[in-house]
Amino acid sequence: MTETTYYLCQKPIIGVLMWLSCLCVSNQALKDGNELDLSKEGLVLQKTISIPMNERYDFSVQFEFADAEAYSNDLIGGSVALSSAAACTDTDIYNRLSQGEKDRHGANIDIRIDIETKSGQLYATTKYQSRCVSGWGDKSKSRGSTAHVALAKGTYVLKVVNNSAIPLQKETKIHGLLTGAGAGFP
Repeated sequence: MTETTYYLCQKPIIGVLMWLSCLCVSNQALKDGNELDLSKEGLVLQKTISIPMNERYDFSVQFEFADAEAYSNDLIGGSVALSSAAACTDTDIYNRLSQGEKDRHGANIDIRIDIETKSGQLYATTKYQSRCVSGWGDKSKSRGSTAHVALAKGTYVLKVVNNSAIPLQKETKIHGLLTGAGAGFP
């Protein structure tokens, strides 16, 4: 999306038509299919990304399961029904949970995101930490964003560094997403 598209998406009549044509959707700098191997520490993804306009981007993680049984038996993404929203956001409450209660919340994901210019100079760095599921679908669970980075229009190298290895279940894929707000609905 360009600045012109963004501007037009905000207009009352043409914006609605553009939105209905899917021209005003969110910007995804890192799209589906960028698998993260969180079973190892260190660099788990390095990718060149293109930013079409100045915008704040949010990093999130999505778990994809092979089937309904794998979804039901998942311990890494976290339980939708058995996790506490308060413990997800409050470290003190989370630290008071028993190990069994912590396990139901899912693995504690600790990732650093580095954004470099094409010349290799560090442009921005942010930390992503998540311990609870925030969304779910048929065979997927997602973790909301706690990592935000403001990016100017341009091309960058995104590096995702896993600070703490977590055990992965067979046939579970973990994807990293970097999404801008986009123009949205006018």
